[in-house]
Amino acid sequence: MARLWLLLFISFASLTLNGQADDMHNQETYQKNMTEAELKYNTQKKDIEIDHQKRAIARAKWVRSIFGILILALVILLYLLWEQVKAKQLAVKNSQILLKELHHRVKNNMQTIASMMRIQARQADPSVSAVLLENKSRLEVFSLLHQDLYLNEDVDKLNLQPFIVNLIEKFKFLYHINDEKLNTHVAVIDTGLDVETALSIGLIINELVTNSFKYAKPTEYPLSISINICKNHCHYSDNGQSIPTDFDFEKNEGFGLQLISYFAQQIHAKHRFYVDNGFHFHLTFS
Repeated sequence: MARLWLLLFISFASLTLNGQADDMHNQETYQKNMTEAELKYNTQKKDIEIDHQKRAIARAKWVRSIFGILILALVILLYLLWEQVKAKQLAVKNSQILLKELHHRVKNNMQTIASMMRIQARQADPSVSAVLLENKSRLEVFSLLHQDLYLNEDVDKLNLQPFIVNLIEKFKFLYHINDEKLNTHVAVIDTGLDVETALSIGLIINELVTNSFKYAKPTEYPLSISINICKNHCHYSDNGQSIPTDFDFEKNEGFGLQLISYFAQQIHAKHRFYVDNGFHFHLTFS
């Protein structure tokens, strides 16, 4: 009986030990499996992170490549623009040189013609000499307008104020008139006249100023000249008493008046002369 209990105890102990061994084995297997699963998860996680990093690096490389291409395209574009600017600057410089040379030659030619007229005037009859000298004076005025146009920064516009002032000073010198014998008022409000209109008005004013100094007799009594240019109107007047109030300007065949009418027609302007306490001229242009 004792042997039987011993056998049973030994069997129970053996089963217990085997069970514990199995539990320990199972636990070790579980832990091993858990470790392998965790390792596999971490490995997959690392692989995913590495894959994301590779994709991020690839995107960064793509962005850098696109950015580099854009920078290169921008540099090429700026270079081409700079070359175009340099070419335009060179063209403008060459144009300015050619224009300067053209103005210089035109000025020299006008001076040559004026000199020829002066020489011919010395050798001609008094009546012919007077005509040549008048035309020489007109040519010099045209040269003065041409010079103002050349010196003006805006080649499309011309300010007549300096020209008129210089023109009056020229006649003061020619006729030996001092400031006590001459009173002038010049007002050019619209300084943006186009070249064609400004040249025609300048030549018209030259004829008017010539007539004032020639016929108003400033050496005998003070001469007053008023010139106003505003928008599309030009008004000229002097206090000369040499023209009668019933003078018919339309029937007058004087060369100066014909020139004034001609220059007015060139700019499609309306003009009229009248006498009212002196000579008056009014021009309306578009």
